[in-house]
Amino acid sequence: MLQADKNEALKKALFRGDASLIEELLNSGISIETSFQFGWTPLMCAASVANFAVVRLLLDRGANACFEIDKYTVLMAACTAQASEENILNTVELLLSRNADPNLTCRY
Repeated sequence: MLQADKNEALKKALFRGDASLIEELLNSGISIETSFQFGWTPLMCAASVANFAVVRLLLDRGANACFEIDKYTVLMAACTAQASEENILNTVELLLSRNADPNLTCRY
């Protein structure tokens, strides 16, 4: 599989919450900090849908909880996720427990 195909498969798996495929793709050599459209990382994508299990998997694999692009952070992505309040809360608590910085400046 070509690298571009792997990246696209990873992005789809992130939004579907397919943890086993994500693990397989990461084991195949895709960087935990690979960059998608607009510079988003896998963790930013998973946080944006408040998928606790995938966020935890990525953090356990070394993803940067303090990642930001254009002053938009992983924590902000989780707080504004289109998900249940419980999923958002659990994801935000996890990110904070892994040193996501709540004091980074908002882009707005």
